[in-house]
Amino acid sequence: MGFGKRPIITDAVIHGKKVEPHLGFYPIQIEALKALTLALNNILGIPIATPKEKGVSPSVANGTFQGVAHHYQVTDLKLDSCCLDLEKMIEEIK
Repeated sequence: MGFGKRPIITDAVIHGKKVEPHLGFYPIQIEALKALTLALNNILGIPIATPKEKGVSPSVANGTFQGVAHHYQVTDLKLDSCCLDLEKMIEEIK
């Protein structure tokens, strides 16, 4: 049993640098993140929002942003989840 072939991301750029090919997310993982985001909104009131910046977001980095953010939006030392389209995901669950 499995979720099919895992996507491989080959054209990602973050913090102005091309990222080496890496595994993407299965659709079921994205659906689980949508459900988690909705649950956090319903239970804790965390807004269903994401920053627009494609790199470090000042409001995420200084702790004032409320919503869902990538690790790479906290610091330029991270690139985790750089290919997950959070803006699209947020729009789909609003």
